Amino acid sequence: EAFMYVPEFNTLYCGIAKAGTTTWAVGPFMTMAGKVGIQLNQSKPIRGQIGEMYGHFKVKNEEMLNRILNGDPLSFVNVRHPFERLVSAYLDMIDSGQAKGKSFEDYVTNFVLKEAYASKDKTKFEEMNVHTRPYFTHCSFCNVSYTVISKTETFKEDKSRIMEMLGLEVEAKGEREHVHGGNLI
Repeated sequence: EAFMYVPEFNTLYCGIAKAGTTTWAVGPFMTMAGKVGIQLNQSKPIRGQIGEMYGHFKVKNEEMLNRILNGDPLSFVNVRHPFERLVSAYLDMIDSGQAKGKSFEDYVTNFVLKEAYASKDKTKFEEMNVHTRPYFTHCSFCNVSYTVISKTETFKEDKSRIMEMLGLEVEAKGEREHVHGGNLI
């Protein structure tokens, strides 16, 4: 469910929530969508446009993923330190009011761990919020030989390199979207 594929660029991306997915979607993937003629509804909020774009590029099932992998795509994923990812998800919950008045410890205990323990299948953690689910449930790390595994710590350089590999113009400002990091953590 986390894979996007752009056939015209033979590019496979696995998006992990709270590890740069919004920045990748708003930057390179919207650029690729435009280059292949996909018109996104500009009157929608950015999250709606991302959802619309995801509908075009979503890898629908394992059979489709295997066909894509047989075509030797440029495949990449962005990862983030697990604790930073948890803190970022917590800050989102505070911003949205869902964790108002809750400490980080309360959040981890009463949201994250509670959902993890409630999940019957410990290979999928189906009860967990997608923003806190373990990496291995998203991107088939044991089955996909990624061309690039980017890290949030080196995001700007990694993004530039991947854009070059795709033959896309490297964005001058390279801003990250929806960031919780630095002095916010």
